[in-house]
Amino acid sequence: LAMSFASQKTRMKMKNSMMNASRWIKPTMGAIFIAVGLMIITGLMVVLEEAMLTIMPIWLNDFIYQF
Repeated sequence: LAMSFASQKTRMKMKNSMMNASRWIKPTMGAIFIAVGLMIITGLMVVLEEAMLTIMPIWLNDFIYQF
């Protein structure tokens, strides 16, 4: 019960800062999603992935693709 009361107080304190942050976070995330979508549609994403894979260290590449 005490933890729930404390978390509620913390949420109320953070509410205003989160509301202010959402004013710029939402449009930024929208722009990022549109940019990624356009990169996928145009095929630029494949070029970007290839460039990143050539720059990436071998150990990181092995770690990512072992799963």
